[in-house]
Amino acid sequence: MTADKNPDFQSFLDYASKKEGSQCLCAVFCHSAADEIDRLYTSGKDIMPVMCVDKSLHRLTQFKDLTSDPSLIGIGWDLVCISVLIGRDGMMPTAIETNKRLDVMLELIRRGNTSKLVMFDREGRHVKLETLV
Repeated sequence: MTADKNPDFQSFLDYASKKEGSQCLCAVFCHSAADEIDRLYTSGKDIMPVMCVDKSLHRLTQFKDLTSDPSLIGIGWDLVCISVLIGRDGMMPTAIETNKRLDVMLELIRRGNTSKLVMFDREGRHVKLETLV
């Protein structure tokens, strides 16, 4: 796992907010099985989902707005995987659409196929994990 030169969460949020339509941010918070030293070499197979959260994009102005969700109190997490879901006809995505997106994200994480996910560490820095096949 490495923090790379890709944008931080704020840059991602700024970019996503320029898109038209009502948007929902789907987030899967994950715990890394690696200890602090080994985190530099963490692969997608080394993370475990611990909590899913969805938020309207217009309610998020900074990383803290996502990570201070009351449902995360007492939950240990190291990484957050995010995806933005755009609604149709000016409406927010439905609960069914949101849950389907979260299910896809969870399955990708369980399979260790994290290359298709946008991930950030606890500081909001973009992270890429090695993908094991």
